[in-house]
Amino acid sequence: MPYKVVNGTSYDSRTPDRLIAELETAMRHNKKVRIFLGDTETGRDWLEEYDVYGLVGRSGGSVKVPLLIKSRASVGGPAILDHCIVKLMVDGRVVYCHPKYITPTFQMVQVVDSAGPGYTDVIANGITKARFKTAAEAEKWIAFMLGKRMRPY
Repeated sequence: MPYKVVNGTSYDSRTPDRLIAELETAMRHNKKVRIFLGDTETGRDWLEEYDVYGLVGRSGGSVKVPLLIKSRASVGGPAILDHCIVKLMVDGRVVYCHPKYITPTFQMVQVVDSAGPGYTDVIANGITKARFKTAAEAEKWIAFMLGKRMRPY
């Protein structure tokens, strides 16, 4: 796998230089990031909700890849799929957006079924993506998925 090595960190060769620069800046200044992963051919957001918020760090070993660290006190975290980032926010501000990025569309639907009355389903791009006990929880989740909140709750 070919890498672009910047300041000792190995990024996927497909990762745009501008995105690498933003990740490096966030790492150097200990800034919180919100990562949106997706299909870089179409710009479609995968709507990932886990392992997308934290600090940028770097792994050990011979190939040092970027990691997503939960907090300053954490010692490790998952590797960032840097070549699949379609949007990046740093401290609540969009610093990178893929040229083909497609903002997801959401719809909330009240549900009454065997799960019980009063549940709210969230439909994203025409597919049921999540279910919440209250509409307020669903609204917070949608705001997080759109980047209007850095954390889901």
